Amino acid sequence: MKVTREASLKTYDSMVTNPPKAPMVQSKAFRPNGFVSNGKSVVAIVRSNDRSTALRETLKLLGGLDPILEGVTGTILLKPNCNTDDPFPASTHPEMVRLVAKILINHKVKPGNIVIGDMSGRGRGLPTKRTMENIGLTKVASDLGIKLSFFEEEEWVTVKHPNMRHWPDGVRIPRHLYEAERVVSLPAMKTHSSATFTLSLKNAVGLTDALGREGLHNGEALTEKVAELNLGYTADLIILDGLECFTTRGPAEGRLAKPGIVIAGGDRVAVDAVGVAVLKQLGAENIADRRVAEQVQLKWAAKIGLGNLEVRNIEIRTSNPEGDPKFSGMADAVKKDLL
Repeated sequence: MKVTREASLKTYDSMVTNPPKAPMVQSKAFRPNGFVSNGKSVVAIVRSNDRSTALRETLKLLGGLDPILEGVTGTILLKPNCNTDDPFPASTHPEMVRLVAKILINHKVKPGNIVIGDMSGRGRGLPTKRTMENIGLTKVASDLGIKLSFFEEEEWVTVKHPNMRHWPDGVRIPRHLYEAERVVSLPAMKTHSSATFTLSLKNAVGLTDALGREGLHNGEALTEKVAELNLGYTADLIILDGLECFTTRGPAEGRLAKPGIVIAGGDRVAVDAVGVAVLKQLGAENIADRRVAEQVQLKWAAKIGLGNLEVRNIEIRTSNPEGDPKFSGMADAVKKDLL
């Protein structure tokens, strides 16, 4: 059953009126980036029309998952984009979530320690349980024996970071996120009508509650606030699915492009910078006409210490199992756009 705007807004309004308690907790230091070479953030770009091939190749380029899985015995949270129940690329493709979970299980992670978690959007996404069911994530969880977390139904905590200049009282995040040992961000790749683009940094919006979203959408410093949400947690691995993407409008619909790429790394800013550079090559609106480094969301994220934006601090590794003769030119253009 589709999620309706009326039902979603009713649920959201009740959450604003009766917000859950969110006790203040100590802000945690970021876990170190596990994918670094000679002090540079490694970002992998793979050209393939097959999602499984692209994922395997990106992880190979990064050097495997051992740097982030060694010694982990607790929860690994998979954070897809479940803003609405519109299909990929409006939402994360369920097959990408399935593939990532299976790789984790093959690396001896217990299925019961893997959690797919999100809170869907106010306009046409709540309840998250229904949205996850509609986009196929419930079946993924059932098939693999992993867990689902609908954040609006669970406990929240408040995290305050000294670099949160636009969130003076801190941000409310799910306790599940706060206590997770590792976080894998699985965003879609698309333009956004109000935030310009939505990649891994914007994926953090699903990690705050209704009160946080009210503050986010009050018309003040939207992109800076989006970046600062990321100060509340560590993303240990980002896998950006760009097999298809939107290059206009967004987040639920737009002009469809099919670049057939997957981008991955452990640095949210660097991965998003590469993603924006790809969108620029595709002529994306409000992106194609400016330098990647001039995008406010990226500039602010780099300024507050979330990652690297300058190409001299990023090592881009590429692979082209599709054998696309145009890929090398696109990859070169991406590197040039990061200068």
